[in-house]
Amino acid sequence: MSWSRRGLLLALPAAAALAGCGFTPAFAPGGAGAALFAATAYEVPATPEGYRLRARLQERLGLADSPRYRLTVTLALTPREAALSPGGDVVRRALRGEADWALTDASGESLGGGTVSTFTSWPSSGSTIAVRTAEEDARARLSRQLADLIVTEAIALPGLGPEGA
Repeated sequence: MSWSRRGLLLALPAAAALAGCGFTPAFAPGGAGAALFAATAYEVPATPEGYRLRARLQERLGLADSPRYRLTVTLALTPREAALSPGGDVVRRALRGEADWALTDASGESLGGGTVSTFTSWPSSGSTIAVRTAEEDARARLSRQLADLIVTEAIALPGLGPEGA
């Protein structure tokens, strides 16, 4: 028996157990992700990072013609020096992002929320254009990562599955 067959044979009981316990993939019909998809309005800061965050949320959860949910996000960004050369020059910068989010239904009742955080960094040595481009790319990555973390937590909220949608 080859290793791939053994893996399959070991995976079958696990899949059967998940199916038996009522496990539903998040974005399958009836899953929590499906409940939020194309049913959520977004309220984010009017900043470049907020714009990118909204774009990624829309990419993951879609646009709503008549939203049943509202996702409100506030951002806090903290830049810092991440690495110094032996001479004391800053050679790498970092940006920590923290997003407080809240999901409410159409009546304004809170369904849940939380805080997610992550960081990114970029080199701060080189030409001015290279450093600025690297910083802009890092800010875009940070917004995307924060949006993905928010979606991951939002679809795990209780009451958004088939019985709560």
